[in-house]
Amino acid sequence: MDTRSKDDPVEHLYDARIRGAAVIGTAAGRRVHLHGGCWVAPVGDHPPRLMVAFPKEFEGAEIVRSSGAFAVALTAAERPGALGALYEGQPPITDATRHLFLRTPGGSVVPTSSVACFDLSLARALDLGDFLLAVGDVTGAAVLNPDFRNLTVNEIIAQADPRGERESRLPFRGFDYDLSLLAQAPVEAVTPERFEAIYARRPWGLFFVSTALGGRGHHHLGCWIMQTSHEPPRMAVAFKKNWESAQWIRQGAPFAMTLVADDQADILSAVAHFPDDPRRLRGKLAPLGEGLFALRDGVASFVARPTTTLDIGEAILAVADVEGFEWLRPGAKNVTHVEAGAMVGLGWREPEAGFPLSDLT
Repeated sequence: MDTRSKDDPVEHLYDARIRGAAVIGTAAGRRVHLHGGCWVAPVGDHPPRLMVAFPKEFEGAEIVRSSGAFAVALTAAERPGALGALYEGQPPITDATRHLFLRTPGGSVVPTSSVACFDLSLARALDLGDFLLAVGDVTGAAVLNPDFRNLTVNEIIAQADPRGERESRLPFRGFDYDLSLLAQAPVEAVTPERFEAIYARRPWGLFFVSTALGGRGHHHLGCWIMQTSHEPPRMAVAFKKNWESAQWIRQGAPFAMTLVADDQADILSAVAHFPDDPRRLRGKLAPLGEGLFALRDGVASFVARPTTTLDIGEAILAVADVEGFEWLRPGAKNVTHVEAGAMVGLGWREPEAGFPLSDLT
């Protein structure tokens, strides 16, 4: 949570996306900063990478730039109050509470109660005005509590104060602590497969992504997506370089994203099993202009146009201003990656090539 979230009209729709809560930690010397966040998403498997949006009003944005390191820890539903003291205006780590935190090999901090954690080395940093977008290489990861479940932001919103309407003390400033007094987290280097297995402990909802340029279209089911700014509202989306659409994005082509609902198994199957045959989606799409489409019965849709693109190895990362957004079925539930996998089963294929837009008419 940050002070600008309650004024961002896009975030009300994005809040319908299922996503696990996390603790973001970074430190430089004795200076430490921790905050609760959910603007976290993968941006690569080879090598494993995560992107995190740091509110620039938090000291953590300054610290991560100077330290070049940060950590992401998945908040456990069984221990939701890991940072309670911080939101009461008190440093969460003291000599009396240091057993509740671990020091990562990269020099960041994670709560011992976390489901899992990721140690990251800063690879790219992009100043977005109100946020700092940090792309980090995963230098190590660990499952800390295999029997715990990641708390979702959706659960927090349903039960608590999602937009700071009650008075709270946000962790604007960090605090000083000697991290050498903390036990070390059991973080180890991970293969891409191991990274995916650990990150799969975080719930996340799927988007249907539509891109078009020059009479051709491309559709894919995506999760390498997150909101990344309030002023103006922006999304960050990673497109794999072997997709035809990645070249369109480099040229500034717009794209549309629809939150897929959990009763749209037919959509999931059509895109996952027959990515080269968009005709299977006839009648299920709503045109948005410029060759873009939304799912008629999705949860909510967004249209965005890239303002910045970054080459981050296996993917092109587009930071895009949100130009339009619409509720489609506000009461519908976003489908998670686990639910989608169960519906689709084996044979999920990525759509490398696009198609003529005439196939949809």
